[in-house]
Amino acid sequence: MLTSLRGLAMSVLYLASDDSAFVTGTAPPVDGGASITRT
Repeated sequence: MLTSLRGLAMSVLYLASDDSAFVTGTAPPVDGGASITRT
């Protein structure tokens, strides 16, 4: 579950920007950190 619409918007803006040019061949999760687990 996303924590906010702002978080989703920031993720979309990042992925659409030139800053994410080297993020290729992957599908980064946009889940508000829910997929992060401690080891």
